[in-house]
Amino acid sequence: MTKETKLSAFSFEGFLISETHITRKEEKQGKFKIDLAPSGKYTKKLKQFQLNLEVRVYDEKSFEAIIKTQSLFEFKENVNESEIGTYFYVNSSAIIFPYIRAYISALTALSGLKTITIPTMNLTGLGEKLRNNTTFD
Repeated sequence: MTKETKLSAFSFEGFLISETHITRKEEKQGKFKIDLAPSGKYTKKLKQFQLNLEVRVYDEKSFEAIIKTQSLFEFKENVNESEIGTYFYVNSSAIIFPYIRAYISALTALSGLKTITIPTMNLTGLGEKLRNNTTFD
């Protein structure tokens, strides 16, 4: 008996860091906090979804990084707002986040101070934020 593999309705096409701001001080690093602000735009004519994810990593004393990213996903077919579904809203951010983690680690490793490694995170909570901050063309 063979199982039929179901292909995903969307594919990840590309990732871009559009803006980075970093401030570091030579002080003892405190506990890091992370703020994530997702938004998106679905263009029906192109069957594309652009995910914009702004990440702020900071502590109270010595460090702040703000990274703005854009990621492009393509859908195999045109979809309506109701058809995108929670699966996409949750997983699109989860697909991108490892790129952001690696970028921050590389950037801070080259700064001359201690490398900052962001832990893996459960991004399930971002799904609803992204859904609420998505526009449709």
